[in-house]
Amino acid sequence: MFIEASGYEDSYVPEEDYNLTGLSCDLTYDVIEKTGKGLLFLAGNYLFFADSETMSAHPVCYKSECMHNQEEDPEKVPKCDAFFPQGHRERFLGSYRDRIYLYTTDLKTDQIVLLEMNEDGSGRRVLLSDMSDVLQGTTRMHRGVIYFADSETDLDGNRRYALKALSLVSKQKKPTVLFEGTKKNGTIIAVIPYGNYVYYTEQYEAENAGDEKQELSGLTERIYRCDIRSGETETVTSESFYSIVGVRNGKIILNHRLDYFQYDPGSGELVPEHGGLQRFSEEHPDWTCMAGNITDRVCFFSCFDRVKMESIPDRIVTDVDGNEVCRLEDHAFCIWGSQIIRLNGEDYYISWTTSFAPFAVQAYKMSDLEDGKVQEVNLLEVEDYNKELSPGYIYHAR
Repeated sequence: MFIEASGYEDSYVPEEDYNLTGLSCDLTYDVIEKTGKGLLFLAGNYLFFADSETMSAHPVCYKSECMHNQEEDPEKVPKCDAFFPQGHRERFLGSYRDRIYLYTTDLKTDQIVLLEMNEDGSGRRVLLSDMSDVLQGTTRMHRGVIYFADSETDLDGNRRYALKALSLVSKQKKPTVLFEGTKKNGTIIAVIPYGNYVYYTEQYEAENAGDEKQELSGLTERIYRCDIRSGETETVTSESFYSIVGVRNGKIILNHRLDYFQYDPGSGELVPEHGGLQRFSEEHPDWTCMAGNITDRVCFFSCFDRVKMESIPDRIVTDVDGNEVCRLEDHAFCIWGSQIIRLNGEDYYISWTTSFAPFAVQAYKMSDLEDGKVQEVNLLEVEDYNKELSPGYIYHAR
């Protein structure tokens, strides 16, 4: 339907697939993107690039007279080629075959648009306009296709929500609708591509108030998957309130309240996870243990003590058997995401923030963490971007 079936397996394909190690317990936005030459990242309203050899970061603007993120004159700020106004509820940065894709505010129309450009910031063009209805945390790049969910409410109060796909391979001008829902108070709260499928979670108001499966909120959830070759959709979970948290050894890991399950994409079988994820959770019965950044060897847990009613201050790293390997001290400020990225032959666990502080990355070598060594690496930091134009502020043309 969107890709050639030949040459792709129903598993992770490096450099082509969405990086599922970015699934974490944080308020995750895709604002860091690995390219063949280094890292691109959004710091506030500015796009930066860091060469993989030196990791020296600079704005993606090559005007000699430009002050970039140091500029304070509001008339000059939008003239910087690295300036991409953010502030809308969804943030996205992706790359595919030497082209960059991101959301930004078009200062001429004041609309949220999906923009395409070269890695150096040149050759810009708008792919999709009026993207203000895109749902938070649903935009993903996978095998040359951008997936996203949006919603709208008509004048009669009827809500419509949909999962869509825009193929960069076939150079679509309009997105294809993969799924459309109209259930009461319905929405799509997660979109996760893996292999030959894109998984998505539909949330809506339960029809029967007395339904035992209904949560106190009155909402229920179901996970589905759409075959990106045929467009056919099937149900993954018939029970409510499962969340996809990662992939381990080719099996999709789901969380359901305090328990963990694994889903086999080949057979469609959903069974309890009897490995380290469930074991770690059971060893801490008073904690709510949320797994994230899962690999075949380790997992990063964010935990909440339900007795003391407080968060465990550290990110707990466990091995495949659920044994605690080490603990990482979290940022003193808001984490907006975390993932595992391979640079110069080395895997790094990174978490980042762009809120109420300079953009900073907390980074560790995965080889150190697997050995129980906690030694932070000074990978990236961008000081003094214009705080008036922080992510919570939408820049309007004057």
